[in-house]
Amino acid sequence: MLAAEDRILRPAANSAVKPGATSIIASGAGALKLDGKPAPAKKLAPGVWSAEVDVPPGVHEIEIGTAKLRFLAGSPEGGWKEFRMHPPAAACGACHAVIEGAWSFKDGSCFGCHDPQAFPKTHQHASEVLLECQMCHDPHGSTEKFHLKLARDLACKQCHG
Repeated sequence: MLAAEDRILRPAANSAVKPGATSIIASGAGALKLDGKPAPAKKLAPGVWSAEVDVPPGVHEIEIGTAKLRFLAGSPEGGWKEFRMHPPAAACGACHAVIEGAWSFKDGSCFGCHDPQAFPKTHQHASEVLLECQMCHDPHGSTEKFHLKLARDLACKQCHG
């Protein structure tokens, strides 16, 4: 089950998105805010919010509860890294469901789209070794290649020191 802690899931902190339509996903208590003003958020499940907003060029701040992050609407330069959504336009229900009153990942949600036969070609471990894809990948999007949570050299060191 996914806890409704204060977190901003999309976009990533210090990321750059194209100006215009932007998707925000967050979990937590309280109002979802963009640049200090309430964002037009839809409640997806208990403590889970989504907003489609139009952002002009420039630096913006998202907050929910105690979670806060900044992102840039513009070209990724000067320390900002391009944010890529994953998958580009999937609805939340493709991977998630409300199970026993909590927002959860559906069983096998990643392999609903990704070919399990291709897994060994791109991963060092068998799928049984990695408890879940989210150990390394961020299904909501990332600034790293292959939607890794961290750069590849750092991602492996989380378990392999």
